[in-house]
Order: sequence, then structure tokens, then C-alpha cells
Amino acid sequence: MKNYGDTRRYKYVGFIRTNSFLKTVDMFNPDRVMHMCIERGVQKEVLREVYPNDSLKAKWLVRDRRSIDNYVVEWDVKKNAGQFPAALIKGLIARTKDPPLGDFVVDNARFVFDSQELADYLNAELKAAKKRPCFSKSTRFYATFESNHSDDLRTLPFIQALNAYELEHYLFKLSSLDLVKFNTDRAEKYGEEERISVNDEVRLVKLVLKGLVWDGWPVPLRTLPGGIVAKPVSVRQYTNMEKKGWQLTGEVEVD
Repeated sequence: MKNYGDTRRYKYVGFIRTNSFLKTVDMFNPDRVMHMCIERGVQKEVLREVYPNDSLKAKWLVRDRRSIDNYVVEWDVKKNAGQFPAALIKGLIARTKDPPLGDFVVDNARFVFDSQELADYLNAELKAAKKRPCFSKSTRFYATFESNHSDDLRTLPFIQALNAYELEHYLFKLSSLDLVKFNTDRAEKYGEEERISVNDEVRLVKLVLKGLVWDGWPVPLRTLPGGIVAKPVSVRQYTNMEKKGWQLTGEVEVD
């Protein structure tokens, strides 16, 4: 709840260790998705022409003609009736063979959830600020995630291995889905502007990440060589190095 501005010593970024649609959609749970934007571009064919067309002569011109299928899905509960169509999109992936679609990249996603532990935490923060507690187990919370492919990710454990297949076969960029916004249903119902930072309090970040369905990314797909089971989420910690600014200094695992 606190906001320290640029005087902070540390800041935290909660994240999902992939931006693969197939690995994350069930973590959000389709009936809790408020908004999701996903995309995929696949090369369909390459036609090459060379000049001169003579195997005995040096080529001085090469022309490649490429055909790319671009898929974009942008779904919002306020504009599109019903539940997020996860099953239909999975079916599209399964039946698209020429060329194979494989998966989608999640650009951003917003979901709704409830959490007694998070409600208790926020009430305690309000009491500490001498304000009236107003959250209960029925309070609906909203969290937004956005794709991130910064170079910082390459230094972290697990994420490269967890995304090895997508990197090799689909040419995905090494990416995460970062928690960028959090608000309560008071903002949804009454239009209140809630200035709840998702970078200041590591406890808050962890509680939001625990609102995801971790087993939506099945354990077998998170089991690494040696039998290590990586958690689907984590928290990056950054330290303010004054002249160098914010520098990644480690990870905080979510219990």
C-alpha cells in the first residue's frame, strides 16, 4: 500500500515464468479472465528466386518471397459475452497444421480472484494507517500482467529451461508475464482511483501471485532435469544503485 517514490532502496516485480498461452491460460482460469490479448505469427512458405538461373554462374540477385500468417486475439469481458474462449483457441492451435500454429504469445492478461489472506493483509495495512478496514473474503481483486522480454531474464534460474521448447521450436523470445497493476472491486464499482503499488511490498506481490492457479501450468511441464520442480511464479528484486539506477539483484521465491 505504501508508495516511496524514487527514495526506495528495493523494488519487486512479480512474474509468471513464461508468456506461453498454453502454459498460462489455465493459471488465470478462463472463467476469471477479464481481458486477454494474444498473438502469433508463423511463416507459411518461402519462395526463392536467384539470378542468373544457371548453376555454373555466380548469383548476383536473390529474391525471397515470404508468406506469414498473423493471428491476433483480443478478448474483453465488457465487450464479448460469456467466458473467455480458451477451449476454442486450444482447438485452433491443435488443428492448424500447415504450418503448425504451436502456441500463442500472451501480450497481456487481466483476471479477477478472491483471497481471504490478501483481504486480511490489506485490512491490516489500513488499520496501521488508522483507516477503517473494508475488505472481506468476498472482495474481488483484479490483477494485470504484461509480457516482458528484458535481458534481465537471462540471468535468472529456471526460466530458460522452462521455455526451452518454445524458444527452439516456435522462436519465441525469452519472456515473462510481469504483474503491472492491482486493484480491488471498489475501483471497479465506484471508479475510485486506487494507488496500490505492485512494486513496493513483497508480501503484497506474493499474495497476488498466489491468487493464480499454479497447477494450471501442470507440474510435469515444470519438472526440470534432475527432478527439480520449478514454481510457475517468482519475484524479481531490484536494488537502487544510485548512479546506476535500478539493478536486478536476485529473486524471492513465493511460498
